[in-house]
Amino acid sequence: MEYHENPEESREENEEEKKEEFSFMQETIKDENVGYRKIRNMVLRYAGLGLIFGLAACLGFYALRPWAEDRFSSNPRKITIPEEEEEETQEGEE
Repeated sequence: MEYHENPEESREENEEEKKEEFSFMQETIKDENVGYRKIRNMVLRYAGLGLIFGLAACLGFYALRPWAEDRFSSNPRKITIPEEEEEETQEGEE
C-alpha cells in the first residue's frame, strides 16, 4: 500500500477510477431511418420463406395421400336419412 500524505485525496482518486471503470451509461446511436432496401429485403425474405413452407406442405400432403386414402376409405358405412313425409292438410277446414 502506498503512503499518501492526505488520505482524503487518495480516496477521491480511487472513487474517480471506480466511476470510470463501472460507468453504467453507454451511448449508442441508432439510425431511425429504416430505408427502402431493408423493408424490401424483409418482405422478400418472408415471401420466400412462405413459398418454401407452402411447397413443403404440398409435398407432404401429396406423399401421404395414398396412405390416407387406404386408412380412411377401407370400411365405408352407408347412412341413409329417411325423407320427411309432408302432412296433408285438410282443405275443407280452412
